[in-house]
Amino acid sequence: MKKVLLITALTLIPALPAAAQTTAQPKDPQAQNCQAKPNANDQQQKQKQLAAADELSKQLSDCGGVLKPPPTGDQNATTPPPTGSEMPIIKPGEVPPQTSK
Repeated sequence: MKKVLLITALTLIPALPAAAQTTAQPKDPQAQNCQAKPNANDQQQKQKQLAAADELSKQLSDCGGVLKPPPTGDQNATTPPPTGSEMPIIKPGEVPPQTSK
């Protein structure tokens, strides 16, 4: 019994990083319809896109004329600090003021 559990655990461990990388999909169907689709390079998909011009017009009217870009993998990105907060330059031989402990 212990061998079966060990083998099962060892086979499932490699799948953990892939499960952690999956992104949450929006639950709102209206939000999904207002999301821009990635560009297609296939000739068949280009022909389908040309044939669906009326469908695209309807999609734009449903979304108020605004399509949102698809989500990217930068959810944890931080914004850079404002330009007013620059790092001080200490020239050789200068010592910044010390606080007593």
